[in-house]
Amino acid sequence: MSNKGIYRLFAFINLLALYFSGSRAAMISLFIVVFVFYFHKKKWNKKTLLSFVALCIAGYLSLTFLLNTGYFRFYNGLSSRDYLWELSFNIIKEQPIWGYGHGSVAGVLQNIGASISSSHNAYLDFIITYGYPTFFLYSFVIIKAFYIGAKNNIPQYVLKSAFLLCISANSISINLGGLGITSLLFTLFLGICNASNYKSFSK
Repeated sequence: MSNKGIYRLFAFINLLALYFSGSRAAMISLFIVVFVFYFHKKKWNKKTLLSFVALCIAGYLSLTFLLNTGYFRFYNGLSSRDYLWELSFNIIKEQPIWGYGHGSVAGVLQNIGASISSSHNAYLDFIITYGYPTFFLYSFVIIKAFYIGAKNNIPQYVLKSAFLLCISANSISINLGGLGITSLLFTLFLGICNASNYKSFSK
């Protein structure tokens, strides 16, 4: 689909869906991904520079529009995520090496007064569950997949999608190997990044 004109239509529909979902974190992730990957394997010339200036202007106008419409809802702060993250770091200090075990996040948070079953940060949830050493190994697997994908010239839309989900995991639960639809997509994209013969794989 990415090689056909209809891709732009689906991209526009998805952008509208993202806007009306009201997800601030996902929108910020999109901005970050667009600007970071703009420089990915691009040759610097006048055309590239002009395109980048145009992208900056479009980004500025888009952010101004979102700010003026109250999209980012600053009055809500971080929707109590900052409180949950503070609690999570305090919990992690008690068991930084081994964590509290599989499926323990909800119980541990609720034992100290939280009324929710997640820290709303997939990485903090992972550390609470398994501890720092396992988290570093988990992070290595993800980083290595990105590296292999970039090295093997995996299509940008795969890298971009995985990177967007990786950033969004800071505010919602998206895990490598998880069962939710976003987690399944994240796992799929990273799996494609690890495919050394992508051209035959994609056929």
